[in-house]
Amino acid sequence: MLRIAESGVADLGELGDGREVAGGGETSVLWYNFPALVKTAMLPKLPDTKLGPEDLAEWRKGWDNARAKTPLGYLGDPSSASLKRGEQAFHGEATRLADAILKHMELSPWMKQGPQH
Repeated sequence: MLRIAESGVADLGELGDGREVAGGGETSVLWYNFPALVKTAMLPKLPDTKLGPEDLAEWRKGWDNARAKTPLGYLGDPSSASLKRGEQAFHGEATRLADAILKHMELSPWMKQGPQH
């Protein structure tokens, strides 16, 4: 769940620092929203990929490079996922999105003009 902070920098909220794909944050949100799709019994068996900056640079090249670094298809620590974390992240991001929409509407010139007759 990506949002852009006031500084213009991407911020993932409760989901992590942006260095995961199907890691603990994303898996938590999926688990909360679509519990039948998450094989929870497998989560404790999936180790953290623990990739460093050089590994991530190679992984970001995609295709065969990514598969070599993450052969199981995830990046991060899916074993850290939890239903509670997914619930908190989902509702937290929904609230931030609603707040951002309201702020945008309040700052929009067309909202300040009022109804046109």
